[in-house]
Amino acid sequence: MWQTWKKGRNEVFHYFPHNLHSIRLEESRILIEDIIKTMELVVERIKTKNVQDQLLRYDILST
Repeated sequence: MWQTWKKGRNEVFHYFPHNLHSIRLEESRILIEDIIKTMELVVERIKTKNVQDQLLRYDILST
């Protein structure tokens, strides 16, 4: 998650006038897609963790 954020933040969402490196539109699309995929993965993991916690609370997974 951190790598995706760092790469996308620095190359797409921040403008540094002294930075001579620029990215093409297609590169920015790929970075944005990576950010979206990472966010979706995190949301899924949080949902899964919440469900597991609830099942444990009710002794359903404690076998």
